[in-house]
Amino acid sequence: IRQDIQEYALYYEDPDPPEANTDRLAWRHAFSPTEDILAYMSRDDFIFVDARTGEATGRITPETPVHERSGFTFSPDVRKLVYMGAASSGKPDSVVILDIPGNTSKEYPLPEKLRPTSITAGVDIAVINPDFSPDGKFIVFSAEAKGDKSDDREIMCNIYILDLSSGETRQMTTDGKSFDPVWKGR
Repeated sequence: IRQDIQEYALYYEDPDPPEANTDRLAWRHAFSPTEDILAYMSRDDFIFVDARTGEATGRITPETPVHERSGFTFSPDVRKLVYMGAASSGKPDSVVILDIPGNTSKEYPLPEKLRPTSITAGVDIAVINPDFSPDGKFIVFSAEAKGDKSDDREIMCNIYILDLSSGETRQMTTDGKSFDPVWKGR
């Protein structure tokens, strides 16, 4: 693995840069569990790079757009990515599992309480930081709600687990101060 890979991940130059912005910061990135593949977001695409050589090995434009605040992670078998999909075409925000070899995806719509509605007008809800369980059967993520309370900006963040076999989501914390979950053993 390249010794400068962390810096490389942050400032990797896009192999096909837009003319107006040739030094785009690739701030959303993830290493595979085997640490031999680096994936990062460039505009609307996932770019895959061999972490040993720095050579770009692939590019996928996902069908479901990536939420602007979403991170993403590889599955334990390195064949899938999980990310938070942005609402589009009347579909709500969702957890998206992208199959890398097939460039296909499956969406898991978020529960009603995690979707912005007219009841939550003025409240910004962001579902972020998804991560696969070590067995690949569950996704853990955090949901952050920002709203106004007595002129102070209040941020509440809790952790949820999505069961991929049933599609059910369970809230794991209620303290409003829990974020950035990561599975132990990953």
